[in-house]
Amino acid sequence: MSNFEDLCDDLHENIQGVNRYNPENVGQLERCVKAMISENRYDRDISLTLLKLYQLNPDRYEETSVKSILLKTLMELPAPDFALAKSLLDANRINSAEIKRVLDLGAVLESCNFGVFWKLMKGEYRPTTEPSEPFRQPAEVAKLVKAIPGFDEAVRVFVCKAVSVTYQNIEKSILARLLGGVTEAQLKEYATTFNWKIHDGVISIANHEATIRSRNIDEKLQFSDVTEILKQIVDYFLLQNSSLGTAAKSSRVKVVLPRAGMARRRQDARADDEQPAGLGIEPKRSDPPRFFDIPREDAFPLLGRNLLVMRGHLLWMQCFFKWFCFPTDAFKGVPYPEEDFTILDKTLLWFFDGFKRWDALHFFAYC
Repeated sequence: MSNFEDLCDDLHENIQGVNRYNPENVGQLERCVKAMISENRYDRDISLTLLKLYQLNPDRYEETSVKSILLKTLMELPAPDFALAKSLLDANRINSAEIKRVLDLGAVLESCNFGVFWKLMKGEYRPTTEPSEPFRQPAEVAKLVKAIPGFDEAVRVFVCKAVSVTYQNIEKSILARLLGGVTEAQLKEYATTFNWKIHDGVISIANHEATIRSRNIDEKLQFSDVTEILKQIVDYFLLQNSSLGTAAKSSRVKVVLPRAGMARRRQDARADDEQPAGLGIEPKRSDPPRFFDIPREDAFPLLGRNLLVMRGHLLWMQCFFKWFCFPTDAFKGVPYPEEDFTILDKTLLWFFDGFKRWDALHFFAYC
């Protein structure tokens, strides 16, 4: 059993339950991270636990271990380990030159900009003079990555996974360039691993999501099977409508919306007067007919809703006149000479004031 496995077995027992974030575990976790790097192994639980302990105990912070964990999580792309590790870093830590260099490298890989990555590794990258240039010292990035065994191979595996979900067919030359200039033998090895087929310089990707075959679905449910259910639904609604109709006739509740007009209200009033007495119908009233011939507590919700809608329209029109039809200073308390108002301005002001008065009268007339 390797040193890393021994340390992992001990740590997984020590970081269970309430003892998980015990500061005394920091030293053992750091030794495990060093073994992880030297033996090219990985354990996400141990890596994230150490970052959390650094966050809870700033005095125990060790930048070298943080840098190593970030690079190891980059090797697990497209898994979200790198994003999880970044979320456990404090804002004052990411401005460090070493940490920022790793984060910039992670941004390149997360965006699948593999051409830039391989230029950095081969020393072919030429930094620009822009202030936002992330790699002003490309040699330092290559030195940082080469200290992690297996990093290049992990990136090539990530490239193959990205190609598998992106392409259906890709030229061998393009794939070789994305993989960092691998040889023909290495390219065949990757094709075998990911079940690709090479034919006349073109690699066919086995993308199962793009080759889904449609199936003919035979519907076994016949109309006769749902006839009884539909009959019960129809009978239920007929019964409900019949009950509502009977109740409406017995209570003689009438709702006449204002939009129907005065002619409709006069017609209903005459119909009430012509009804014979003694049938439980309201007698003729001396006061003019109201818009709603039902108790106020029943009519109030509908009235309130209509008033709110109308008032909303008025407010929108007022805002339009206020901000688009008048000089801005006239509504900010800044003195504005009356003689500077045009005929259109005065007309719109009168129209605006009339709307406010009509809105108030409308509200009191209904309530």
